[in-house]
Amino acid sequence: MPMSQVHDAGSRASAALLGRVIDSLDDGVVVSDLDGRCLLSNPAARRLLATDFADVPAAEWTSIFGCLLPDMVTPYPPQDLPLTRALRGEVVSNLELFMVNLWAPQGVWLSVNATAIRDAHGEIEGGLVVLRDITRFKRKIQQIELLSNVVEATADAVIVTDRGGRIEYVNPAFETATGYARAEVPGCNPNILKSGAHTREFYVGLWRSLIEGRVFRGTFINRKKSGELFFTEQTITPIRRPGGGITHVVSVGKDVTQLRRAAERETTLLLARSVQQRLFPSHAPLVPGFDIFGATFVADVTGGDYHRGREVSPWELIARRPAAFQYIPPSGDIPPPPRLSPFSAGSSQTTASVLSSSEAMEAAFWSAERTTLVGSMTPASTRFS
Repeated sequence: MPMSQVHDAGSRASAALLGRVIDSLDDGVVVSDLDGRCLLSNPAARRLLATDFADVPAAEWTSIFGCLLPDMVTPYPPQDLPLTRALRGEVVSNLELFMVNLWAPQGVWLSVNATAIRDAHGEIEGGLVVLRDITRFKRKIQQIELLSNVVEATADAVIVTDRGGRIEYVNPAFETATGYARAEVPGCNPNILKSGAHTREFYVGLWRSLIEGRVFRGTFINRKKSGELFFTEQTITPIRRPGGGITHVVSVGKDVTQLRRAAERETTLLLARSVQQRLFPSHAPLVPGFDIFGATFVADVTGGDYHRGREVSPWELIARRPAAFQYIPPSGDIPPPPRLSPFSAGSSQTTASVLSSSEAMEAAFWSAERTTLVGSMTPASTRFS
């Protein structure tokens, strides 16, 4: 066989082998002429583009295939398409575009490489485009970006450490809660927040849970950079690699300082209410010559505050509640009350204008009234009915 025939046979065999290699690629391959019309394509390219594009010039790829910019809204300018740029002699590497059409209504993300095909003299005679479907990869990236935005925006403090306990990441809420800047904590240990309020056994239980792969939940008393103590409800989760080993630890903490203080105030008020109810008698004292019906309102209904009682005279009480209090003398009429200021208990101040016949009775009333209503600590509101 002549050498020329051998050479031709070898060339045909090489071309056939090259064709089989191109057809077996997962990436789409398109070869075009100078007008951008397809001369050669492999099955992967036809699968990705999902139409017969043999007669589609490069300038019409945007309208025919629905090529969009990465914003997934703006049509790709025809002059900036990879094949168009390759036919101008440019090299395009890893350019991303989004394609949506009747054959791909959900859209397909493509990574495109393109270059010019030159003849023996270096003149451009066509273009080569390689298409790779990166839809799954882009969806994962978008999901990661969404989760990252969520962590950045959440109001709870997030700390991520490596398995050695060194901080790798904190979110903006951590700065707000602790006073530490994000730039100063990477590489530090979370014990910079340690307040000393927890026992050694508390931390032993925490690390035992994490080492065993269990989530730890608890309330921590931490210390801010300023030295102020604050309460956080934290959930600490170990992150494992596919093989099972722990790679990172994530802590999410919610500041509950105000809630704890509100609960403490509520407890104090409940205790004060209980003490008040125990100290005050349930019935008014019996004083000869008087009919008294007493009722007290608990302080949390009438304002919740307490004050030291001011000792007042019976006449002031009568003047303050004339309709609710009635003095019934044993006999005779009672003259009007004195026009002098009320006297205070323990004082020797008296007046001749006070009924001499009721002086002893008034003293007895005053003693009982002071015991019942004034005391050492009185509620904010007391009434007689």
